[in-house]
Amino acid sequence: LYSSSEGQKVFAFIPRENCMISGEEGIMRPNPEIYKRLIQKYQLVPEHTVVIDDSSVNLKVAQKEGFNTIHFSNMSLLRVR
Repeated sequence: LYSSSEGQKVFAFIPRENCMISGEEGIMRPNPEIYKRLIQKYQLVPEHTVVIDDSSVNLKVAQKEGFNTIHFSNMSLLRVR
């Protein structure tokens, strides 16, 4: 789940078909509806899914929807986690 196509550059190692761009969906984070759409589109089990974001506000909403979260602040540290 990206906010924009800029996120695709950062996470280019994730195949595009496994990603959703919230701007294309017309629902911006932290609106919980974007996480519900993500669950529906990819038939996810939130408890088995990780949301990575640099915004603690977005992560709090994702956690309320049942997702595991990682607060992204540094690419090299993210790759380790």
